[in-house]
Amino acid sequence: MEYSIHNASELEARVLEYGILPLFNCCVPGLSASEMTPGGLWFSDVDDEGLGLWGWKAPVIRGRKCAYGQFFAGKKGFVSLDLLPDFINWRCHRWGTKDENKTAMEEIVLEVLGVAGQMTKAEIRTAMGYGYKRQSAADPVDLRAEKKLPLDPILSGLQKQGRVIISDITPRINRLGDEDKYGWQVAHFARPEDIFGRENLRAERTAEESKEKITDHLSSILPGVDRQLIEKLI
Repeated sequence: MEYSIHNASELEARVLEYGILPLFNCCVPGLSASEMTPGGLWFSDVDDEGLGLWGWKAPVIRGRKCAYGQFFAGKKGFVSLDLLPDFINWRCHRWGTKDENKTAMEEIVLEVLGVAGQMTKAEIRTAMGYGYKRQSAADPVDLRAEKKLPLDPILSGLQKQGRVIISDITPRINRLGDEDKYGWQVAHFARPEDIFGRENLRAERTAEESKEKITDHLSSILPGVDRQLIEKLI
């Protein structure tokens, strides 16, 4: 197999080439950054940047030529800015929430993000009134903080709809105040319109037409791939 990703610049180039690129294996064989990257460079410090594929995400995200999020069946990946308006148009139609309680929570999260611009999960939880921590047993208890806010499924659902993206990734800081270079990273969330501008996300077509545009695009660059697999992905 010929690998085409060896650094962050090549990762960004493949995202822009394909328009849609999951980070790891998906239902479309060969269409993932991991399959285009040598295994030794997935989680590695042997490349010039000392990052590997796991770390190349951050500079690509900050380049603002694509969106990154948990878009593909619970897995993360990229959508180029060219396809993003149609992707959001289709995903909001396909995955719009029908549960009233969940819809209400999603709207609160979107409102909070609209004020702050971008926030970590902990910052969102605190802004919604669930982040209070008692400093001592004598402190009054905020009853809202006694309940666990189910923020993960809310953020996952909003990313699936394309209404929230991961706008940055930063290293976790350990208890000594040092960056945990090889550990879990901290995601920062935002509304796509706050990152790319609302005027750049308008799709002048129906949701079904947006679906067809994306499917036609991927079919043209992935000859031989079953169209139903592409439709399943998007």
